[in-house]
Amino acid sequence: MQAWLIYSIISLLLWGVWGIILKFSNNFYNTVTTYYLSTIGSFATATILTLTMKNDFNTSPLRHIHYPLIAGFFGTLGYLFMVKALEQGKASIVITITAVYPVITLALSILILHENLSLTQFIGIILAVIGVVLMSI
Repeated sequence: MQAWLIYSIISLLLWGVWGIILKFSNNFYNTVTTYYLSTIGSFATATILTLTMKNDFNTSPLRHIHYPLIAGFFGTLGYLFMVKALEQGKASIVITITAVYPVITLALSILILHENLSLTQFIGIILAVIGVVLMSI
């Protein structure tokens, strides 16, 4: 099995647990508090990983630093709205709907990065969108 596939499966499992823990958190805290406390957990984890794993802070020029900062901005707002949705909706539906965000990434990748889709991949995206519609009914 290729490394990228193993990493994808690990990510899938971790995010699956993450979604249910966020829902539990909303039983005790409001959206802003849940978001804030989970962000502290994310920052602590990122700090430990940065200090203990290979990074390129010393060799990469800072002229491209805006990309990860802007990504953090969009990710943070998306995360905040997902936590708000979890506060009011069922975890099974909210997580399923928000988990289809790659459809947006895909569309932007085609428009901005000029990436191509195979017919099979296109059909997969259509099925994912249909799945979201069915989950929200």
